[in-house]
Amino acid sequence: MYLSFSRFFLPTSHKIINYWDNGDNIGFYDSKGSLYQFQNHTISHLSSIYPFLKEYKYIVNSSLIDTLSNSRISSIVEYKKEKIQFFWNDTTLYQTILPNDVFFRINYFGNYSIYKNNIRHERYIRDFKINEFLQYSSSFQKFLITINNYNELNIYQYKEGELEKRFYHLLFYKDIIKKVKVQKEHNYIYINILYRDNTFKSITLFHTENDDTFRYLHQNDIIIRDGVIDFQLKFPHVYILTKTNIQCYLLKTFDNFSQLIFKRYIHHNYDSIYYFQENLYLSGEKYIDFFSIKKN
Repeated sequence: MYLSFSRFFLPTSHKIINYWDNGDNIGFYDSKGSLYQFQNHTISHLSSIYPFLKEYKYIVNSSLIDTLSNSRISSIVEYKKEKIQFFWNDTTLYQTILPNDVFFRINYFGNYSIYKNNIRHERYIRDFKINEFLQYSSSFQKFLITINNYNELNIYQYKEGELEKRFYHLLFYKDIIKKVKVQKEHNYIYINILYRDNTFKSITLFHTENDDTFRYLHQNDIIIRDGVIDFQLKFPHVYILTKTNIQCYLLKTFDNFSQLIFKRYIHHNYDSIYYFQENLYLSGEKYIDFFSIKKN
């Protein structure tokens, strides 16, 4: 495996917040709230959404926007020709579209909102402890994954407007979580966790779909000598961006170790990495470097 290199120069000097993709196309949005798309090796401006854009993502024919509007935090859901805006009095941790067109949004303290069929419901996670807050949340299918400040990993099932706990696991490594990526392949769930001190853990779970139960299998430790800036998970590989190189590891479902596949040294300062269709996008101050993954 090796990388083929090319470069895009950014049309403005505004910092890239993150990338987005819809499965067919990829783009990014910047600190000014402008939305861009890569087209035929060029960067096309799609729209200027909002001056305080925090997040933009595309899920199942829907666009989700997390922004500040009139000094208030809001979520905007764009589905087909419908556009709905919700205002919040707290910070959004995570929002998504669950199966059956259910809009779901949760804050850091376990309070969540559900919108379906023009009805909005407010709920809370019932087993929340005193002084508990969430560090991370994401979802797959009808399940929500959370990691709290006690480093407890929980999986909830969305069922009839409520969250029902289906799995609990205590993460024995204790530090602040910097980033998490989750991917499900067949019956296996891969959870990669990067901690503040650059410790990298990869956890594998098994999902029994006929009764929706989960079982812990094992944990891989990836030892990174350089400071980790960012990473991307695309099973069976995890791509790690450090201050001096890009590393690719092979995750093994049935072994508790990961194999280093390649390491490429870099000579530029990057602040993020994104995987899309066998390509890696690395954002710099005035450019995006594009690495096409070539397999021998």
